[in-house]
Amino acid sequence: MATIEIETAIEYIDKYDFDYLMMDGGFIRYKINCLELFKELRECCERKNIILFGVIKDIKTNVIARSLELDESIYDREILFNRLNIGEAILIKNEINKKFIKDGMGEGFSSAFMRLQDFLEQLELIF
Repeated sequence: MATIEIETAIEYIDKYDFDYLMMDGGFIRYKINCLELFKELRECCERKNIILFGVIKDIKTNVIARSLELDESIYDREILFNRLNIGEAILIKNEINKKFIKDGMGEGFSSAFMRLQDFLEQLELIF
């Protein structure tokens, strides 16, 4: 599935002009399942100045709890619930992001928590 997603994204990049490419899910699976094709996708995006990002809807991390030395069984989604306003984001420092550090798989990635759902619904009303 990861291969099909990346091949489709590359085909789309070749066909259309746009500034952002949002992928479903995180990038670690691309690096694990189809690294060379993922490198090609990143190169295509860099060449055309496209910002590439992945969106994970169901947060199952504990980055905030670990960094604040809280109980690590508390997920970030519980800590962040109703704390971000529409369009707000928190950028996670790479030093505390396990996905960034683990086996070098996150090299070149950054992570953030964002509240977009309501923001995206408002965009639909505009367009």
